[in-house]
Amino acid sequence: MTEEVSMDGFAKKDDILGPSLLDVMQNMNLSSLKATFCTRSCLVARFPETDADGTKKIQDFFTKTVEMLNCDASGLLLMQEGTLCALLECTADQFSEICVEIRDFKYLSDVKVVATCDDNSTKLLQSIYFRKLLISRPTDVNDGDITLASSTMFFNLITLARRLGSQPS
Repeated sequence: MTEEVSMDGFAKKDDILGPSLLDVMQNMNLSSLKATFCTRSCLVARFPETDADGTKKIQDFFTKTVEMLNCDASGLLLMQEGTLCALLECTADQFSEICVEIRDFKYLSDVKVVATCDDNSTKLLQSIYFRKLLISRPTDVNDGDITLASSTMFFNLITLARRLGSQPS
């Protein structure tokens, strides 16, 4: 699938997701990353707000993780009152690897992948979402339940996007 690009270097208006953060940063000469395809993902987590060095620990963790995995990732970390919101752009495989590292980082708790988009969504859902689901699901689950769970999650993401879109900035 090819993406049409307008004269200003951004995706045309029929791309409902709009330009990625990486596209914007490259067009403004703020990034030299050479990634050609990225998935956009958002995760939320909690951290101890009583720790004065909490934000530094989280920033260092993400810096070291991206460096260790040797991946081209861009994104934002928003931290306030013990809550982290991470917006990441990287490949689907790299996002899976980052999630594994986050799972092992004991400083963060209640980590949830809130939203993700990818052309290879089945692979991404199986590698992240359903791995966690498999731990507690009953033994009599059939393939229809997985389809129902994925469609429910997709509906919830659309509902969240509509709510966020209607919020005043």
